[in-house]
Amino acid sequence: MNGADSIDAEDSGGPSGVGTVSHCVHGRAKINEEIVDWKPYNYCTFRNHAPFGTFLFMVNLTPNDETGTTVEFRIRPDGGGFNAFKFGVAFKMVMKRDMDKGMARLAELLSAPS
Repeated sequence: MNGADSIDAEDSGGPSGVGTVSHCVHGRAKINEEIVDWKPYNYCTFRNHAPFGTFLFMVNLTPNDETGTTVEFRIRPDGGGFNAFKFGVAFKMVMKRDMDKGMARLAELLSAPS
């Protein structure tokens, strides 16, 4: 969904859940992502350590009578010297573009005949 070139998850010895760590590669950028809160089929919160700072990224899923499910993203800086300006620039230049591409790809996969 996130347009990564590759994603490697650390073997936790069980199913993914709180504490699972993955390493995403987006071109030259490497992002370490840790699940910090998770209620399957409702929401998941990740702490992402990216070259431009650390941020929390939440994906919230809500049943919807019209479309099936509403997907909501919430993103905010999470300390580490991250300032609002750097976060805004990173979001506008990279993150939003990747998220839009990823959601378009997800919609394409979900609408394909099975």
